[in-house]
Amino acid sequence: MVPIPAVKPPCATRTICLELTFGLMSDGTRRAMFNGITFDFPLVPSMFSALTLGENATVGNAYGPLSFILNYGEVVDVVVKNGDKGGHPL
Repeated sequence: MVPIPAVKPPCATRTICLELTFGLMSDGTRRAMFNGITFDFPLVPSMFSALTLGENATVGNAYGPLSFILNYGEVVDVVVKNGDKGGHPL
């Protein structure tokens, strides 16, 4: 067997920071949030939106409040910060 040679990863062209926190919602439920926003399933899957929005396909607001539009070939570092003191695997 021949080992695969190590390849240095390309330098990141963009960094996306996400902070995980937990909050009490107005209905009394506790929910996890990234950057203060809870996840809600979109009415239309983002792939369908991207394929049908035409020129607006690169507008972040078309996909929701916590959307990141990536350019072709971008190398992204995703930093996840745990803002919660509780014991969980994140």
